[in-house]
Amino acid sequence: MQAQTPIPISDANAALSAELSRRIDVTAAGSQETAGLSLDNKIRQCMDLVGNHLIIAVREELGMVLGEVAKLKEKLEQLEFENGALRSENIALRAAAGAEAQTRSQQPSRRK
Repeated sequence: MQAQTPIPISDANAALSAELSRRIDVTAAGSQETAGLSLDNKIRQCMDLVGNHLIIAVREELGMVLGEVAKLKEKLEQLEFENGALRSENIALRAAAGAEAQTRSQQPSRRK
């Protein structure tokens, strides 16, 4: 089997249509047996073309999904970093607020 390079789906559709038309236009001259075998071969060839087209479409879609996954992983890393920074800041602010409250409770109250 020959390796195929992926082509855009719109080009693949055009190529598929052209190849199907070309293969269907080829007629077999001869007896009914020959015509029957030729029809079977045409059907097999068409099925192969459809299979190849589906493989191309799936590969293209897979490339898009993998790109989206990479973007989402990058965004996840960024958000995890920000979350860690905010948690650290929250701990520091709580500690400072606790120390300030303790200082206030130890000072004598000034009432007149």
